[in-house]
Amino acid sequence: MKILIVDDSPSIRRDFIALLEEYGELTLIEADNGKSGLKVLKENPDTSLIISDVQMPIMDGFEFVEKVKSNDETTNIPILFYTTQMSPKLTQKARDLGVSMYLPKPFGDKQTMISIIERVLSIELSK
Repeated sequence: MKILIVDDSPSIRRDFIALLEEYGELTLIEADNGKSGLKVLKENPDTSLIISDVQMPIMDGFEFVEKVKSNDETTNIPILFYTTQMSPKLTQKARDLGVSMYLPKPFGDKQTMISIIERVLSIELSK
């Protein structure tokens, strides 16, 4: 199972990798903005989940999601937004675009994030 992490912050990407790497059944791939995320997604069409920041250079999270959801090959991939921008207006915009969950930065604890990923993917991760 592949998870694509799209964030312009290398430290945030490293945090997600550190959080998820102990789950052997996961392959973690990463991109530093929406444009490179689309390229990585094209190279990895079997991606199961996308975790994306909203504010990124070149192509932000909203434009990235629009392109992912408008492509027949990627439209069904669940997307988690992970951001400091938590206004009701932006949360609604994300929902309207098809984002599965809109999560605040920083995430609380490791088990909460694992539970959210399990719920979105309808799986149980084991170490």
